[in-house]
Amino acid sequence: MGFIHPGVPQELVLRLAKEFGIGTFVETGTHKGNTSAWASAHFSKVVTIEGSEHWYERTKPRLDALGNVSMILGHSREVLPTVVQELPGPALFWLDAHWSGRQTAGVDEQCPLLDEIAAVNQSAHDHFILIDDARLFLAPPEPPHDVSQWPDIGATVAALNAGPPKYVVVFEDAIIAVPMAARATVQAHCLARMAAVRNRTFSEKVTDKLVRAFR
Repeated sequence: MGFIHPGVPQELVLRLAKEFGIGTFVETGTHKGNTSAWASAHFSKVVTIEGSEHWYERTKPRLDALGNVSMILGHSREVLPTVVQELPGPALFWLDAHWSGRQTAGVDEQCPLLDEIAAVNQSAHDHFILIDDARLFLAPPEPPHDVSQWPDIGATVAALNAGPPKYVVVFEDAIIAVPMAARATVQAHCLARMAAVRNRTFSEKVTDKLVRAFR
């Protein structure tokens, strides 16, 4: 799985966007809009879907001011198919609409992920899919989540593989599913991140030993 790193893996997203000419970022689960605001500085177009009217009303003015972000109120299960149909080419999807308390949408329908993946797979384009909170699919999510409403990792990977062939890995609390042409890019990213953490850990251990030696 790698190391826990909250939020969208920015370094990987930017690398994929640059290497494969991706101009559109699509998000489900806007919440406070931090991810969409970040993406607006790196993509020509951002589309974000929010199911909570509370967060939609609080966040939309901020995102509207950015100029290249379209925020849509609605359930991703219902809205995403139309968004996908209108895409002119491959996009990068950040799927994060699953319920997480704190006035987020979906307490009665906690995880629309399989429907979201199915909508993306209906496209004529080969998209890049990243899914937040991998830990909730690798093991049963803890209460107050309703386990019966959440797909496990097997069902999730099967859904991803129902579309165009994908290279799928779980890394830094994200499920990453990219076209096979991007396999080497994702592998290089993961290996570089692991090496950086390993080197940092080694350096910290050496420093700790030196501090203890001179006390």
